[in-house]
Amino acid sequence: MAVSQTAIKAINFNVKNKGGNAFLLTGDDLYWRDYVVNSILSLVPEAEREFNYRSFSDIKSIEETESAFTSTGFFGGINVVSISGYGAKKSTKGETKIADKEKKLFESLVTGLDENTILILSNSNIPLSLSRYFIEIDCSKLDFSLLRDYVPKLIAPKKIDGNALYTLVEYCNRDMLKISNELKKLIAYMGNRQVISHDMVELLVANTVENEIYELANALADKNKTKAMGLFDKFVAKGIDYSVILSTLVGQYRRLLHCALSNRSDKELAEDLKIKEWAVKRTRETASRYGKATLKACLDDLIDAEYNFKSGLMVDETAVRTVMAKLVAK
Repeated sequence: MAVSQTAIKAINFNVKNKGGNAFLLTGDDLYWRDYVVNSILSLVPEAEREFNYRSFSDIKSIEETESAFTSTGFFGGINVVSISGYGAKKSTKGETKIADKEKKLFESLVTGLDENTILILSNSNIPLSLSRYFIEIDCSKLDFSLLRDYVPKLIAPKKIDGNALYTLVEYCNRDMLKISNELKKLIAYMGNRQVISHDMVELLVANTVENEIYELANALADKNKTKAMGLFDKFVAKGIDYSVILSTLVGQYRRLLHCALSNRSDKELAEDLKIKEWAVKRTRETASRYGKATLKACLDDLIDAEYNFKSGLMVDETAVRTVMAKLVAK
């Protein structure tokens, strides 16, 4: 379900001013979904959550959870019902009738929520006519400008330098769940040191986008056009900026050509490029399937595309899609 323009950003959600009792969580960052759910659960004393919190996933019918709304918790007080994976059926006439019945039941449940019952709906597809009953909370990935302020708070009183923070966010593709997991790893590594440096991030954090771009280069080298375009479409669907895709492709093909042309050993080349020795071996294997002349032509096309984008001759999407068509045709 698309995020509406009136949705509240998860980072701005304040459970003390929640404004209602029915919430629709949209967006695909699991960290922010958990953030909202845990914020709401803070209204329920921890000792009571086992009885006053009910969670359902991938339900086939809203009727499966109807009893969760009508029963009260053992302790009374706030009751929270979380449903993930609910969606109206749309194929045959019979299923449409069932969906209509469920829709009416769902509407009656949502509009009949008492002040002590909270509904959280996530990873679900509901009719637009029902969405008006919900407060929508956008759990999508955040822009760097917001993460720049939020991430340092998670590690206080320790700090992270600006370059390290930018690299961490980019390597994790702004996925806050990945960022939080990598921060735990970095804090464990830094010991008594007070600042996470760029070198620490480079050492410990895998570049998610770069690794996936490497798979794209492999698919192109194998002349597997279907896989290559499938991977490219996956990057776009994930929300990776076209400029990031392009700059990463340029870097990857520059490394491929360098490894193809160099006579230095894997170990020496790894030191030159400041990468692991196994990465050099892997890159040389991919480069061998291209040929030096083809690699040079690919890199020239990518550099031309980067110039066209940065000089304003093309918008980033047009530049990337144009060069992808050339790479696939090699």
